[in-house]
Amino acid sequence: MSGPVAVDQRVSLLMTPPWLTRIWRVMAVLLVAGLMLATLRRLAPPQLSAKLPAWALLALCLIQPAMAADYPSAEMLDELRSRLTEAPDCAPTCAQLSRATVRADANQLVVELEIHAGSEIGVPLPSAPGWQPGLVEVDGSAHPWLWLEGDDPWISLRPGVRRVRLQGSIAGDQLRMRFPMNPGRIDAVGEGWLISGIQRDRLPSSSLELTRQERSAASDELRRESDLPSYVRVVRTITIDLEWSVTTRVERIAPATGVINVAIPLLPGERLLAEDPPVRDGAAQISLASNVVVYEGRLEPSSALQLSAPALDQRLEVWSLEVSPIFHAEYQGPVALLVGGAGNAAPTFYPLPGDVLEVQVTRPAGVEGNTLAIDGVGLSTSLGSRLRESTLSVSIRATRGGQHTLGLPAEAELLALNIDGRELRVRPENGQLMLPITPGAHNIELRLREAEGIGLIGRLPQFDLGMPSANVALRMALPDDRWLLAAGGPQVGPAVRYWSILVLVLAIALALGRVPGSPVRTRDWLVLGIGLSTVAWPALIVVAVWLYLLEWRRRKGGELNPWPFAFAQLGLIFFSAVVLIMLIATAWSGLLGDPKMTVQGNGSSASNLIWFADHASGELPGAWALSLPLWVYKGAILLWSLWLANALINWLRRAFEALGSGGWWKTLYRSKPKLQADPVVPEPPTEANSKPADS
Repeated sequence: MSGPVAVDQRVSLLMTPPWLTRIWRVMAVLLVAGLMLATLRRLAPPQLSAKLPAWALLALCLIQPAMAADYPSAEMLDELRSRLTEAPDCAPTCAQLSRATVRADANQLVVELEIHAGSEIGVPLPSAPGWQPGLVEVDGSAHPWLWLEGDDPWISLRPGVRRVRLQGSIAGDQLRMRFPMNPGRIDAVGEGWLISGIQRDRLPSSSLELTRQERSAASDELRRESDLPSYVRVVRTITIDLEWSVTTRVERIAPATGVINVAIPLLPGERLLAEDPPVRDGAAQISLASNVVVYEGRLEPSSALQLSAPALDQRLEVWSLEVSPIFHAEYQGPVALLVGGAGNAAPTFYPLPGDVLEVQVTRPAGVEGNTLAIDGVGLSTSLGSRLRESTLSVSIRATRGGQHTLGLPAEAELLALNIDGRELRVRPENGQLMLPITPGAHNIELRLREAEGIGLIGRLPQFDLGMPSANVALRMALPDDRWLLAAGGPQVGPAVRYWSILVLVLAIALALGRVPGSPVRTRDWLVLGIGLSTVAWPALIVVAVWLYLLEWRRRKGGELNPWPFAFAQLGLIFFSAVVLIMLIATAWSGLLGDPKMTVQGNGSSASNLIWFADHASGELPGAWALSLPLWVYKGAILLWSLWLANALINWLRRAFEALGSGGWWKTLYRSKPKLQADPVVPEPPTEANSKPADS
């Protein structure tokens, strides 16, 4: 099953129970063991084969797990280790700082903590550079035992609600106190001190800053590097559009580390969008624990905007203005630098202390013309056996707000609608979908489903955009169990090149059948070529060369001299083995693989068809795909494989006859005949030799 699935669609699975699977595995093991035993008995000598059953039974009885008397086991040791080192039941929240109270006067700082401890545990205490508590009390009793881990002092507490009191003298004009444990509630009172970092009785940055309001000569002598005033860089990005907004970016300059608290004045008419950071006395209270803090706000639209640079010892400011094309801005004051890419540069100002920037904003009158344009359309459709799911993406630009109507396919179910990533709950009426459009560029995406299966011809759904569009991309995804035959749509799209290959293969097959003395009939050439056309059609030429070489060997191969005959005989035997393996692999690939329809064009494949049109009038161009179930191809290739097996038997028989024609082998070297000596003929007796000797 491939493609979209309906909610009420049923899928049935036939599974065997575990007991049947166990029986099947046992029978398989016994069958393999029996076959191995029978093979060994046949190969072993008679004396040994009679003892094989006894040896096999003995080996079966000896298959037992080895037992050892090791104690304790590794599992028991691991369990003992885990019990000894396990965390208490309250972990990881064995201690909580419920409440903290900070009181400061001219010379002393007192910190009172209410800590809830679930077990005997060590907890970190608040600390500050340059401040050392001279008195530490727990529940009213002195507690002298503290230890340091890193920069934080720690104290050991017993279970229960404990009240810890820290008291020490202050020797500076500024103090930053860090709380390793963030309190649930904090109260701070300081006579002659400015306290910052608290928001709604909590510490968002886990840090509290105290700044002396009136400095004395003695305190100035005791100031340290950590007490230097905070200094930041403020970048204000003002966006002038239908809605005016300002994005403020606060960047740390000094000190390099630690938490700093600064107050950044708001612009005239600025209103923050979130409750964090809080606003007090017309300034945003910033707790800068990291290097950068960003917050956003709204500005009241006006025809004039004035920005003033603060003194250098307060902060460093940078102004950047992003003006919409529907507005026109004129600047008077510091020189602007254009920052950004070509066509999208934003004027950025780096003012000196005391500089004033005046911005005059006007809105030019509009001209007649279209207020809506569609820059790109993408339609992706996935076809299934019962359903058709589509995703339509539209890139649209509008210079005026309003509503736009899209025409949907009949009886289509809208699954989701997103505009700029924001989901909308809109229902179509009578096949019409009303879209709310605001000025600017937008990306619209909708998904819908239709109760329409693929069938013989699968088509893309019809959408009516209601106006001309450009850059239309269409995509059709076919299920994996379909056999693509043809496709059509816009000119820039896929082409099924299989049919041109088939025509070429049929022409080659007809030409081979018309050659005088062809070893195969024309009908067989055609059937062989059609079967190879969807797998590897060049194999037809290889088979033709092989058959014609065998025919030549049968007719004239026996007339060759011994050495050419030997080379031809060995080459034909090797070539025959290669052709046999190639045809078997071709049939195997056809039965188990997919048909090679050679789909090319615009990045398409047999299951992913892609078209492109540079423009459309209103309705999107249509596209279609002609396909059959894949089992049709599998059945056809199975019949062809059976025919190929029968033909291979005849061709191999002909190959044996051809290779044996004129003999399977010829003697390469002939031995020379041995030379025989002439026989010795005895001489006839003469009278002198025949006379007897005188006695």
